[in-house]
Amino acid sequence: MNDTVERPKIKIVDDNKIRLKIVKMLESRNKILASQWAIGNAVRVLRVIGFDVDTNDLIKRGIEYNRLCNENSLSIYEMRQMGFEIHRYAKAEKDKILESALRAFGHAVSIAHMKKHAIVSSDYIIKTLNLQHQNDFDIASKERLLQLEQFKLLK
Repeated sequence: MNDTVERPKIKIVDDNKIRLKIVKMLESRNKILASQWAIGNAVRVLRVIGFDVDTNDLIKRGIEYNRLCNENSLSIYEMRQMGFEIHRYAKAEKDKILESALRAFGHAVSIAHMKKHAIVSSDYIIKTLNLQHQNDFDIASKERLLQLEQFKLLK
């Protein structure tokens, strides 16, 4: 991918060995699989922190826009606008844990226009867990392992 992907753009306590394995897997997968993986991870973490993803219109629209863009039924411009809307929503959030989880989701949705957002989304999930668990390396490592296993299940 590139240097931005090789090293996180945000400060996190992480299992870099597993992260690098994920980066290598992302290099060999298409945007659709990367989107499915990242959105699944982001939605799972939003649920874990208690956010109601099932009734949130912005979450539903973000997932739908990603799908439509991956099917070439939505322009990159419209997809990017959705990503920006999600990030504005995240920025307005007072709870830093929820803000980070929403940023993970925003990057996951944006994979439809740029695949490198997949690892950034994954990094924001780690940041979310770092915030929630006081930078516990074991929690981050377990999450990375789960992400790696989830990626392996996608065909």
